[in-house]
Amino acid sequence: MTAPEKIGLYGGSFDPIHQGHLTTAQAVIRHFSLNTLYLLPNATPPHKQALRLPYDTRVQMIEAAIADDHDPRLQLSFLEQDSSVRHYTIETLARFSADHPHTTPFFIMGMDSLLTLDTWREPQRLIEYAHIVVLPRPHYELSAIKPEIAAYVLPFLADKELLCTIPEDTRTQAQELWEQAQHAMDAKGALERGHQYHLLTAQQCPPFDISSTQLRALLAQDEANLSAQQVQTLQQALSPQVYALIKSKGLYR
Repeated sequence: MTAPEKIGLYGGSFDPIHQGHLTTAQAVIRHFSLNTLYLLPNATPPHKQALRLPYDTRVQMIEAAIADDHDPRLQLSFLEQDSSVRHYTIETLARFSADHPHTTPFFIMGMDSLLTLDTWREPQRLIEYAHIVVLPRPHYELSAIKPEIAAYVLPFLADKELLCTIPEDTRTQAQELWEQAQHAMDAKGALERGHQYHLLTAQQCPPFDISSTQLRALLAQDEANLSAQQVQTLQQALSPQVYALIKSKGLYR
């Protein structure tokens, strides 16, 4: 029997998509030997009140970035394209799992998202549908995890040595909350499927030192008013076709 395909799901607003997204995607593909990684733009992210660009325009930028990347394993998913509803990760993963029952999904998030999982819809159930890959983020550490999040994350931690980085009182409270967490999830099923939380290190997935927010601030200005260093930042942070698309359409201006 052939092994199930390993499929990555990398969600975000991608407003705009930049080289940090692409280098991260490639690092995850390599580390887990993924067959495919889907960039998953969200038409209406629950945690964001408004996006600068509409879904279709962000999709065009992602298509341009994928073309520049030249890796057939990097693909675009339209699972969250309906702008009339809020898209919640738990619902997206459940739908993907139902549509692709013979694959092994890996859902990708940042450490900043892990530490605020208690603001997500049914966060304890994410592990039922996929491995969770957590990317390093500057100034965000597992040691800051809240007990109510730790309750449903720590039992599925791939690297158990990381447990010693968490304060003892947090681990104690998490253990007490674990029974309550199990009532709200299929913990046995997740364990049987072997799903885990995989926390990548900065060596495994080097962080990219610029954000979409910083890029939007630069793109909002006339390029003639930018310094040579700022123009170089844009050229390094955005793939050639993405940067050309943004300039030709005057996006973010």
